[in-house]
Amino acid sequence: GGSVTVCGLNTAEQEPESLPEHLRLPVVLHYVEGYSIKEIASMLRVPLTTVKGRLFKARNAMRRELKEEEG
Repeated sequence: GGSVTVCGLNTAEQEPESLPEHLRLPVVLHYVEGYSIKEIASMLRVPLTTVKGRLFKARNAMRRELKEEEG
């Protein structure tokens, strides 16, 4: 499948599906589909800073979940 590494996290191992839609969509568009942050901001009709913030929150959430799974 579409395994992609996001800041050291492999999306095949750490499924972004566990994220809320507003965080998951930018992750998929940026890291899986390859869109730039500027393109994503335009698509979602939100400011650039909003996309950056959502990517930041999504990476943190994925990291936190991975740590919990590893125990």
